Amino acid sequence: MLMFQHRNKKNRKRALTVLETMMAIAIMGIVAVSLGALSSAVESGSEYTFGHAAATQQARVALLRMQNRMATATATAEFPGFVVFSETVNGWDFPDTLVVWSPLVAAANPAGPPLYRELVIYCPDPASPHEFLEIRAAQDNRSTPPLSNISTWLTELAAIKANPDVDRSVLIETLRAAEIDNAGIRRGVVRFTQRILPSPGQWAAYQAGSVAWNDLAWVQDIHGADYGLRQSMCHIELQLLADEPGTTVSSDVVIPFFGSGALYYQLPR
Repeated sequence: MLMFQHRNKKNRKRALTVLETMMAIAIMGIVAVSLGALSSAVESGSEYTFGHAAATQQARVALLRMQNRMATATATAEFPGFVVFSETVNGWDFPDTLVVWSPLVAAANPAGPPLYRELVIYCPDPASPHEFLEIRAAQDNRSTPPLSNISTWLTELAAIKANPDVDRSVLIETLRAAEIDNAGIRRGVVRFTQRILPSPGQWAAYQAGSVAWNDLAWVQDIHGADYGLRQSMCHIELQLLADEPGTTVSSDVVIPFFGSGALYYQLPR
């Protein structure tokens, strides 16, 4: 009887040890899973942080370059320093091309028109819509057409964008690209909005004699007997993905950036 009781106690002790081992294994498994989840969260957070920082840096550089170009542009009454051109695709308008009159040295024709080689073009790359470009056709010595000839401007700008021999710099590598009407056409998400005071229409009306000099929409009503202050302003919207440059564009996180540039110059009476 005593021997049976002794074996039973030993068996109970052995069973308890196995149970403890199983519990320990289960706890270690839970800890391992938790550490794996924590590691994944840390990695995701790190990627987002680096991607966000990279997007911010790219946007800052692009905005500063455009703002500096616009603030120092050459302008006339007919060409207000810079112009936004909009392209229509499948019924949608895309005002995503900014053209700045920014000669490397003095303008060849200060009274206008600018030469193509004096223009700096900002736009998404048609062949790679995740890239935002700065383009200059430095060898193109032709004069540009009047701004009223929009079709010629759009044709020439498309040819310059597609020309592999022009000077181009990639300012943004992770621009958001959106598909147009499920048609398989993707376009970089950029928007330029321009405002000119006095507007070209008002200036044409003044030259035609239907609007008085003092009635033009001068900036802060700054004008004198011989000159008036004109403002050419552009609002900019860029949408970037939170991806690091040089990596595969895959993030679903979209970061919008906004800026503006302006040029002030005198119009002679």
